[in-house]
Amino acid sequence: MNFFDQSSIVPHNLLASEVVLNILLAFLLSSICAGTYVFTSRSSATNRSLIHTLIILSMVIAFVMMVIGGNLARAFSLVGALSLIRFRTVVRDNRDIAFVFFSLAAGMAAATGLALVAISGTLAIAMVILAIDRFSLWKKHDPYLMLRFSMIPAEGEPVFYKVFDKHLADAKLQVVKLVQLGQMLEYTYHVQLSQAEEETAFITALSAEEGVDRIVLSLVEGQA
Repeated sequence: MNFFDQSSIVPHNLLASEVVLNILLAFLLSSICAGTYVFTSRSSATNRSLIHTLIILSMVIAFVMMVIGGNLARAFSLVGALSLIRFRTVVRDNRDIAFVFFSLAAGMAAATGLALVAISGTLAIAMVILAIDRFSLWKKHDPYLMLRFSMIPAEGEPVFYKVFDKHLADAKLQVVKLVQLGQMLEYTYHVQLSQAEEETAFITALSAEEGVDRIVLSLVEGQA
């Protein structure tokens, strides 16, 4: 008796229709994964490349799992082939890595042919992620962003204060300095948006104020 033949995760001699159904199931599950990522994303600019990667990766993994089956030789051949590939993309958000693994697991589950297990597992994980986001579990506060902009010096109260009052929960002045041979003032603030999804609205409102120029909004170094 061959141990590896008896311990196969994916059934041998799959029909073409079963292969197609498993890949379609992987597409469905990875779409749930990608949708959860988009819905819980805190950035106004969603990473479309990652969304496509989550869906494609899940289907490819399902296909690879079906090709390997319980064949140890095929598994080692795949490892050897993948070792030739070098991934140099820098992942800036640890959360993105978690969603990549989520997509991988969904693809592997779809390849087993156990549709009920695959669907229920994917939905359970997605619901937990949504609950964490909805109720802000283990969240202390929204991160501070570094705001830098320039404006022409003017008498009286700066025009940007009313924009701050409308869009920001907090603003801490860090630096004010003269730039462009003393013709403009450059302000640097650490700011906290009243709502995370208001980044674009805040920048648009601030840029509409007369004299405000060169606006840069970025995450304060050292914050996740």
